[in-house]
Amino acid sequence: MLYYLFNFLEHNYQIPGAGLFQYISFRAAFALIFSLIISIFFGRKIIKILTINKIGEKVRILGISDESKKKWHTNYGWNHNNNWNYSACDPVIKV
Repeated sequence: MLYYLFNFLEHNYQIPGAGLFQYISFRAAFALIFSLIISIFFGRKIIKILTINKIGEKVRILGISDESKKKWHTNYGWNHNNNWNYSACDPVIKV
């Protein structure tokens, strides 16, 4: 919609800089910056609303020991011992 608005403004009113919306790289950068601004201002509020309404992932309980400790940890990356955690889809096999 903004593309058509700025196209209209450029052709009818010759506003300087309105032609930038013709370039996909400018539109992508504008979308990135705009989304970052929205997430900065509204991110915490949205997360708070989701936690109050208990909206989130459902974790399966498998009965594994220490499962509750790892509830909020990822299955990849560096762990607290500075060792690499290998995920199930990682092709590396440790011997």
